[in-house]
Amino acid sequence: MGTASFTPSQFKDTITIIQKSDTTKLVNVLRVKLANSLGQKLSQFDTTGNGGYKSDSLFRTLFRGLAIKTSDVSGQGVLSYFNVSNTVSALTVYYRVKKDGKTDTASAMFKHLTDGQANSIRRTQGGEYQANLSVQNPQQLYIQSAPLGSYASIFIPGLSTFPNKVIHRAELIAYKEPSAMDNIFTVPNRLLLDHKGSTDTAFLYSDDIQIDASGSLNLSQFGGSLRSDNSYRFNLTRYVQRLVTNRERNDTMRLYAPMRSILFAKNLGQYVAITNLSNIAAGRIVIAGANHPTPDRRLRMRIIYSNL
Repeated sequence: MGTASFTPSQFKDTITIIQKSDTTKLVNVLRVKLANSLGQKLSQFDTTGNGGYKSDSLFRTLFRGLAIKTSDVSGQGVLSYFNVSNTVSALTVYYRVKKDGKTDTASAMFKHLTDGQANSIRRTQGGEYQANLSVQNPQQLYIQSAPLGSYASIFIPGLSTFPNKVIHRAELIAYKEPSAMDNIFTVPNRLLLDHKGSTDTAFLYSDDIQIDASGSLNLSQFGGSLRSDNSYRFNLTRYVQRLVTNRERNDTMRLYAPMRSILFAKNLGQYVAITNLSNIAAGRIVIAGANHPTPDRRLRMRIIYSNL
């Protein structure tokens, strides 16, 4: 139907939109020239009888839509993201029409109101990351965004025997470490923390994540965003209070970077979906581990408490 090739680092394709006296130039627009037969097919539809524009259901039987696919490239490739729901993402048909003996040019734009998506992402683990998978308590931890990424499994045995106190603040702190090609492979602006027991169920920290008036999860107080001091911090105050007061199970924590995750919320008795990142498979980060040579940068839990 049509093909287009582009180099992301040199992607400067633009389109000019003129509406009466208003002219707008849009950048980072990828245009793919399609076969004229598609435009001819659409021009033959009408709104009568069995015409393609008689109803939406009939139109879908005659035209199932367009699929944008990628081809393998030689050498190194990249991930590119396209917003097909943007107001400028559309199928545009350019045509000529004769009126009063004159030929005029015009265009019809079909915008995307709904769309489906499927991303096939294959990753081959290797190098230093693969070589250090079996290392216990490493100085550094590598977290690659999901899917098929990596996560840090964190267990704090001291929480199992921590005496009953009034917990004013409990937070998990993870510091970003400088690593090769940070200028190319950017870090995720948010990490997600959940906890798991002996089963496969992953739990939301429902005591520390608030639900706002709209019913949405509010992660601002829970944390997880990259801060100006290159740290990620997670507020686990209520969770730790329940551990030390009620002697609940001390679960293993999981630190990772998904686009979205489905977790079980005990207080709601159901699974909830959390959107963590805006782009799939975007970002990777090296964080300081529990055995980092600089104590102030170690992965750790900080607890502020008072005696009863």
